[in-house]
Amino acid sequence: MMRNILDKFYVRLILVLLISLFVSETGSTIGLTHRLLTLDFYKEYFATVFIAQIVFELVHYLNGRLDKRYDWTSGWFKRLLAQIGLGIVIPSLAVLLLATGYFRFFGVNILKTDYLYYIFPLVLVLIIFLNVLLIMTPYFILGLQSVRGGGTTGVVSIAGHGTIAEESNTTLNGTVKVYQGQKIRYLSGKDLIAGYIIEGRVMVRTKDGDDLIADITLDELESFLDESFFRINRQLIATRRYCRGYQVIENGKLKVDLNITVPVEPIVSQVKARTFKKWLQEITIN
Repeated sequence: MMRNILDKFYVRLILVLLISLFVSETGSTIGLTHRLLTLDFYKEYFATVFIAQIVFELVHYLNGRLDKRYDWTSGWFKRLLAQIGLGIVIPSLAVLLLATGYFRFFGVNILKTDYLYYIFPLVLVLIIFLNVLLIMTPYFILGLQSVRGGGTTGVVSIAGHGTIAEESNTTLNGTVKVYQGQKIRYLSGKDLIAGYIIEGRVMVRTKDGDDLIADITLDELESFLDESFFRINRQLIATRRYCRGYQVIENGKLKVDLNITVPVEPIVSQVKARTFKKWLQEITIN
């Protein structure tokens, strides 16, 4: 069993303690062993821990909310913009407000310190790193489980989502395993309208218009689907409902007129052209 360790508060706290020590030591001209004997070190360090923990929890929470609304496969551009706005800009503003409050508490104007010139750029880099860490950790765990293979069952906990049961099998009870962002779903053939290969990945198009990564080869997907689907070429499978007709092109090939837009050419080879025509006539649209 494997879990996303970043879902555990104590793991986040340990990271915060280490990062805060690094931040508080940045730019210091006095050795750490000497600073440990001063009261100023502990005031600065624990204030940094407090601010960093708030920011970590904020980024962790916002990342979980974004996972529920946007995924990286079908809406990556919207997700990227939302990630920058909610995952980076808002936490950065929160750091500025908290740091300003800290300095004001001790009667210091933050603009008259070197915080904005030396510390804040470092904090911004750490916030970006934190976003990347939260996004990539679940994928790393899934990849590690995939490498292990062997029919084991694991539980992956996605930030903000609790736990999701996962099997290493490509199908489960007549369904296909797909990835929607950091979520795992199992879809039946009735949920699908097409499957295609793009950049070496097998994608499936659902009736809702989502394009999801499938944990299956296109050959396996073809054998899984019923006769209402046709293997148009090595890169594309489509259902009869969305095949309106065809156009004869060079060398007896057919260009299929699809009701949907896919990122691969819907070209039927000369060898399969006759079979496709027969399938188009015989299969009724449900």
